[in-house]
Amino acid sequence: MWLICFKIKAPFGHFRNPYTTIYKQSYPFPPKPTIVGMIGAMLGWNEENTLSNIGSFKVGIPKWEYDEKILEYAYILAYKDKIPQLRPERFEILVRPSYEVIFASQDKKVIDEIAKRIRKREFEFPIYMGKNEFLINEIELIENVWKEELTEIDQPRGIITFPENKIPTFSLPFGVEIPPPQVFIGVPLELSRDEKECRRVLKRVYGVMAAKGTIKLDKPTKGLKYLYEVTIV
Repeated sequence: MWLICFKIKAPFGHFRNPYTTIYKQSYPFPPKPTIVGMIGAMLGWNEENTLSNIGSFKVGIPKWEYDEKILEYAYILAYKDKIPQLRPERFEILVRPSYEVIFASQDKKVIDEIAKRIRKREFEFPIYMGKNEFLINEIELIENVWKEELTEIDQPRGIITFPENKIPTFSLPFGVEIPPPQVFIGVPLELSRDEKECRRVLKRVYGVMAAKGTIKLDKPTKGLKYLYEVTIV
C-alpha cells in the first residue's frame, strides 16, 4: 500500500452519531466515510464516486484531540402529515478539533495527487470538519508518500478500529495514567445511496476505541508500525 499522513484543524467540528435524533451526538473522530469525503472534495469526486471508492481505501487516525464539547441549540423545520413544524434539536459540537490522518491506497497516483493538492492547498471543493459550516482552516503534510504493508500489532494508540464491529479484550499500561478509551459500536464504515428514498444508508459498520495513549490488546490485530502502532480500516 501507498500511504500519506496529514494533519487537519478547525475551530469547530461535528461528526454525527447516526443513532441519535433530537440530541445529535458527535463522535470524537471523523468516521471513515467522512475522511474519504474530504479526499473526494480535494479531488473533485461526485457523491457516486465518493461512495463507490470508500472500500478501495484505508484510513487511520494516530492522533486526535479537541478542547471541549459544547451544545448548539437550533430549531429545524420538519413536516408531519404534510404540516410544517419547528422542532428543537441539540447538536454536540467539538471545539478546536485536530487530527492526524493516514490515508492509504494501492494506487500510488491517487496518493501522489493528494500530496500535491495538500502542499499547494488546491482543492476542487472546500473541505469541512463534518458539517459544511465548519471549514477546515489548517491542513499540512506530516509524512510524505511512503510504502508499507499491514502487519500484526498489539499496542495501538489513537483511534483504534475493528472492522468486525467487536471490541476485543485489552489492558492499559501499568504505571501510566491515561483515561480509559471511549468505546463505540456500529460506527459507519461504508455507505450506499438509496435512490428511492434519496438518502444515504449504512452498508457496513465497525467498532472503535478512542484512546489517548497506547493500549495492550490481548490478541494481535492488523495495522501499521508507523512511528508507533496504528490500526487502519
